[in-house]
Amino acid sequence: MLVEFSVENYKSFKERATLSMVAANITSEDPDLDKNAVVPISANLGLLRCAGVYGANASGKSNVVSAIASMRSFVLDSSSKMTAGDKIGVEPFRLSTETANAPSLFEVVFRLDGIQYRYGFEVTQEAVVSEWLFSVPKKAEKCLFRRTNQDIEVHKELRAEWHPLTEFTRPNALFLSVMAQFERKLPKELNGWFDRLETTVGLHDEYRNFTLMLVNSDSLKNNVISLIRSLDLGFEDIHLSEPDATLVSAYANLDGDLKDTLTTLSKRPLSSHIIYDNGGHPVGQAEFEIDKNESHGTRKLVALAGQLYSLLRRGGVFVVDELDARLHPLITRRIVEMFNSEITNPDGAQLIFVTHDTNLLDKSLLRRDQIWFAEKDRFASTHLVSLVEYKPRNDAALEKNYLQGRYGAIPFLGDLTRLPGASNEI
Repeated sequence: MLVEFSVENYKSFKERATLSMVAANITSEDPDLDKNAVVPISANLGLLRCAGVYGANASGKSNVVSAIASMRSFVLDSSSKMTAGDKIGVEPFRLSTETANAPSLFEVVFRLDGIQYRYGFEVTQEAVVSEWLFSVPKKAEKCLFRRTNQDIEVHKELRAEWHPLTEFTRPNALFLSVMAQFERKLPKELNGWFDRLETTVGLHDEYRNFTLMLVNSDSLKNNVISLIRSLDLGFEDIHLSEPDATLVSAYANLDGDLKDTLTTLSKRPLSSHIIYDNGGHPVGQAEFEIDKNESHGTRKLVALAGQLYSLLRRGGVFVVDELDARLHPLITRRIVEMFNSEITNPDGAQLIFVTHDTNLLDKSLLRRDQIWFAEKDRFASTHLVSLVEYKPRNDAALEKNYLQGRYGAIPFLGDLTRLPGASNEI
């Protein structure tokens, strides 16, 4: 599970900003909310299942998702997909002479198999400036390795296994990624945690194919369809069309697994709707191509369904920008409720979402420590602040207070009547 994520000198983040999933020492009006929203780790640590980030347009809240996605991508790809001389995809805070040429920092604290790790790095577009990995097997942190440019120091217990790989570590590659590529056990497991850290923006079409694979599975289809039905999208079933004959012929010489996957992805998803007669009795079903005939919101939910089902079944971290885009508020709320429940989310999957949906600012749905605000200061630098820091009362009207500006992170709108020509007829 994710404990916290920090970023500094990246896009709109000039100073270090941290999004924490650590449950604060607070209690809600409804004790069931505290029980459901918090996963107990130890006597002194509980982790939150959900966190929502609010803010005005251009406040930098989407850059939280971008920063996490950039860190994930560099961890997974810097060794295997980049070559010497390739640029590192980071963009420093450009509105200060202090940071324009300084490295960007990314750090994550997470738990894996009962042990807490702290891993991070500083990078410019040309090279890794520093990198570190710590573990907390008991109480005190232990440094597993520390890197400064190309100088890498490895803990004595791991030196024989890890240190020989320092010579294969390019200036624009992470040491952790190199070790994972060379099948070192712990780095490969840590790399796997990043692989399960999912991020997405927009209509989430990148997950559509995963949903289609599950719908094509005899053992998993009903579970995915049940989740879709619970969101009341207006159809009874999803199934796949026959595969494209031309593509099937082209795949004939491929090996079995790859052939089956490509054949499945060549099929078109179809939704089944009930046909009624004049008396309101069901008389049959009509099929519609989802990609052509269903709304953007429905297509978004179908694309997300497989990923949502998988996360709720096996755990993981899902970071979503614009969760509420194209969705009815009740559907957005239902998705949050599914994650924020020990019943529907027994393995502690975590959902971090960026949203403008103020209906979710409900003390019966989210704890105060699950609500975050992104706001820029006068130097256009984004800061992250938890609602807990404002110390609202348990019975505070969170949505009303937020829209009234009591927690900041809202737009300051100008007077439209003062626009040039505003009084003229159009």
